[in-house]
Parts: sequence; structure tokens; C-alpha cells
Amino acid sequence: MSGDVHVRFREGGGVRFPSATRLVVSFQYKRDAERFHRMLTARFRRFSLELAEEKTRLLLFGRFARETKAEYGERPETFEFLGFKHVCGVDQHGRFALVRIPSHKSCRKFLARTREWLRRHPHWERRDRNASCRSCCMGSTSTSPCTIAS
Repeated sequence: MSGDVHVRFREGGGVRFPSATRLVVSFQYKRDAERFHRMLTARFRRFSLELAEEKTRLLLFGRFARETKAEYGERPETFEFLGFKHVCGVDQHGRFALVRIPSHKSCRKFLARTREWLRRHPHWERRDRNASCRSCCMGSTSTSPCTIAS
């Protein structure tokens, strides 16, 4: 690595970082991650900001995490980010795959919104309600979040 660490925030492709308060950064080597953490903390201090230490952590995640953790009899760590639980997994050929599972919190919020919508629309024909719910539950290829039409 060169002397400076540059971080770019990209808010495109449907992913929005609320006020850039959440950041996930990955590195191949632990020493690079520790160096980045030190430099980011120092830079924040220059602007009278600080990282929340209880929410900041370094974790072993990625292609070799399963084998490394297995040596100690542990499972790879997971983390939640943008409504998904990110897990180290394998695909059907046995290769590393990043598995994204909807978090329990986002599922509960979606079910609460759906339940409330159904309570407000008892007068709709059943097929129309089913069509609206089905389109939302199946998801879409667009990047916009699912909202139930009112």
C-alpha cells in the first residue's frame, strides 16, 4: 500500500448510505485493515469526530475465513449491513459465496407494513389485494425498495 488511504463513497446503483454513517471496508491483509483503522481514527479526530468503538470491529470474513476459523473450532463471523445479514457460505460447486439473508429486523418491519396495509384495504377485491401483495413479496428487478401501493 502507498502512504495514503483513500476512501470513496459511492451512492449509486440503488444503494444509499444514510448520511454516510455506515461503512464496510474489506482488506486482504489484517495489517492493512489495522492501519486503515488507525488512519481513519486519526483523521476523524482532526475534525472532532470519533468512531463508535462498540460498533466498530475487525472481523475475519471472506474466502479463507471458514478454514481459518475451523482450525480453532469456530464458525466464520457474520455482520448485518443495509438490512441483510452477510454470511460466508459455499455455492453448489463448493466455492466461496457471499450469502445475503434478510435481517430479522427488516423482515419484521416489512410484515408490519403489509399487515397494516391489509387492515386499511379490506374493501378491495381479494384478487386485487393478492396481486398487490404478490408483486411486493416477489420483489422486483428495480433498485427501489418495495412499497405497497395505497
